[in-house]
Amino acid sequence: MTSTATLLAAPGERTTRAAIETMSVLAPQGPSHRPRAHLEVLEGVEDALDHHGLEIIDEALSVSGKGGTRLLGTLRVRPKRLDHSAAHALRAEADWSLAFRSSQDRSWGLRMCSGLHILACSNGLLEGSDGTILTKRHCKRLNLQRNLRDAIEHYIERQVDLVEATDRARERTITDTDAKTLICDAFSSEKVNISPRLFREVVSTYFCPHESWTDVTAHRGSAWGLHNSFTRALRQTAPNTRYRVTRALAYLLDPPLN
Repeated sequence: MTSTATLLAAPGERTTRAAIETMSVLAPQGPSHRPRAHLEVLEGVEDALDHHGLEIIDEALSVSGKGGTRLLGTLRVRPKRLDHSAAHALRAEADWSLAFRSSQDRSWGLRMCSGLHILACSNGLLEGSDGTILTKRHCKRLNLQRNLRDAIEHYIERQVDLVEATDRARERTITDTDAKTLICDAFSSEKVNISPRLFREVVSTYFCPHESWTDVTAHRGSAWGLHNSFTRALRQTAPNTRYRVTRALAYLLDPPLN
C-alpha cells in the first residue's frame, strides 16, 4: 500500500533541512509566546516517529512568510524494524503519510494531520484523509516532545484502523454487477462529487486494466481493486480534487453495516 503526500508551494518556498538549520528564531511576541526553531520542530517530529519505531523515507519542506517564519512539511513514513510492534500493526510493506505546520510569528499553531492521502498548501491548508492528530499553540507550557509522541501514538492507532479496513476490502468479494452498481452509485453521489468525465476511465481501468497495473489486476473482483481503479483514474485530477474524492470514496473500503 502506497500513500500520497502532496505539498503545494511556490518553487521559491521549497526548502531543505540544511537551509532550515541556518534559520534564526524570532523573538517572543508576548509573555506567553515561545517560538520554536523550525529545526527543533522537524527534529521533534523525527524523534517522535523514532520513539514509536517509524522512520521517514521521503520528505518535502517549504517555508513562507517574512523571513521564512512559517514551516510546512509532508512526510512519508514506514516501520524501521520488521520486529517492531508498529511493523506488525501497520504492515512492513506499507508506507504512510503525515503533514505538519508550524510558525514563529503566531500566524499558525503547531498542527499535524495523517492519512493515506495528504494535502498541504503554503496558504495554511492542511488536510489528511484520517484527520488532525495534533493542534497546539506555541506557548511556554507546550511540551513539544510529549505532545508529538502522543500524536504519533494516536496516528498509529488510526493507521491500524485503516489497515484493518483495507484488509476487509481485500477480502470483500464483488461481482461485475456489484462493481457496475458501485461505480454508478459513486458518480451519482453528491457526497463523492466526482467528475463524470472520469466515468469511462474508471470503468476501463477496472474491467480492462493494463497488465502492469498490479494494484488493480492483483485485486480484481474485490472492493480494494475497485477502490484502486478510482484512485488510479484520479491521478489526472488536481491534488485538492484527488484528496477530496478519495476521502469520500472511503465507503468502498469499509461500507457501513446495513
